[in-house]
Amino acid sequence: MPQIRPVSDLRNRFADVYFKLKKAEIQAKQTSQRFSHKEVFDDLKKTLQEKCRD
Repeated sequence: MPQIRPVSDLRNRFADVYFKLKKAEIQAKQTSQRFSHKEVFDDLKKTLQEKCRD
């Protein structure tokens, strides 16, 4: 069963999220490869399901 974390955990990780988004933005500018919403979220769903099984 997935753990539900308090909102404060998200606030404490704001810098991590910000820098990951900036890194993704830089990478996006360096390549023409793009992913559709479906590709991204299908992969995310698969990863989350695998983690929930463990």
